Order: sequence, then structure tokens, then C-alpha cells
Amino acid sequence: MLGRAIDAGCRSAVMEVSSHAIDLHRSRCFEVRRRCFSLISTRDHLDYHGTMEAYFAAKEKLFNGSLGSQPGVSVINVDDEYGRRLFKSAKGDR
Repeated sequence: MLGRAIDAGCRSAVMEVSSHAIDLHRSRCFEVRRRCFSLISTRDHLDYHGTMEAYFAAKEKLFNGSLGSQPGVSVINVDDEYGRRLFKSAKGDR
């Protein structure tokens, strides 16, 4: 779908990037300029990640520059425990 949008002239998109996509390097093919973190409230992805720490570490990569491009603007919910941790490690404007 993104390929068709680009072919039609689209130059930006809003999408959710899953922790699976981050961990499997499927999100390295595009530049992320703005990021938003709402919360990690469920243990839904522990079948893949194994622990909450591994799940958080995957999400953190989107915010700390380890995916290749340096983060631009991040919006982070600091009412969430993981959000407070993320706020401390995030790069770029918060």
C-alpha cells in the first residue's frame, strides 16, 4: 500500500510500527521523522519477546536512534512507567 501511495505522489504517512517490525528490521526501509509513544499496557507480545523488558527494548529502538536515522520529534506519555523510562533515553526533541 505504501508503494502505491508513493507512486501516486504521497510523500508522508502515519502508521503504527509494531515491536515485531522493529525487532525484525522491517522498519529500516523508511525514515521516521516523528514518533509517538502512548503506553505498554498489555502483555500481548510476550509470546514473541518473552519478557516485558525485551518488548520495551524493541519499542525503545524507534526512539533512541538505533534504527539508523536520528529521531526528530517524539511525543511520549510520561504517565506510563515505560514512557518515563523512554523519555530519559530518547534522542531528539521531546
